[in-house]
Amino acid sequence: MAIYDSGILESHFLPEEISQRNFSAGETVFHQGAVAQMIYFVVSGEVRVETYLEDGRSIVFYRARAGAALCEENLLLPQSLYTGLASVDSVLRGVSRTTMIVKMRQSWEFAQALNQCLAQRYASALMARELIAVKSAEDRLLMWLHWQSTWGATPVDLEGRMGSIGPDLSLSRESIYRAFARLEQEGKIRREGGHIILLGVKKSTAE
Repeated sequence: MAIYDSGILESHFLPEEISQRNFSAGETVFHQGAVAQMIYFVVSGEVRVETYLEDGRSIVFYRARAGAALCEENLLLPQSLYTGLASVDSVLRGVSRTTMIVKMRQSWEFAQALNQCLAQRYASALMARELIAVKSAEDRLLMWLHWQSTWGATPVDLEGRMGSIGPDLSLSRESIYRAFARLEQEGKIRREGGHIILLGVKKSTAE
């Protein structure tokens, strides 16, 4: 995701305009259909943004991790399209929607940073569509891991959330764990706790 550290917020907003809150794993950050009041920035942890089918199954639209903005599409939409849940214990900073809109009008640099995050999410949505078409759970998971690694150095950090990525790939929790086990047996990955190391992956030297 596009990077938003504390310094960026602090350089654009007054201290009293920034709120901070801790969320426990599984706690709801915002509800689908709720009036959008805050735009969030993830300090630590992860928030998954999802919606639900009639049978109760969830569809994950994206995951926002440390250094990412969250639900900035609500700058243009009065109500949230999704539900946001903390995947693990997380710390979020928030700025009110009204204050954020004013700042976007004042600063093109800040508006561009938010648009970069949305552009990356669009690319991720296109990739997700392609992944679902892959029949093999192992191949689907491996492709997803490679995609995750393009946005940061390997290993891919899945600490505390390895089993929860099933909805991202339209796979059950059991299928995810079996796929991890098979990929490890085949020498394609190595698991170190909740971190996944992609074997044979060379980090690009392109600037």
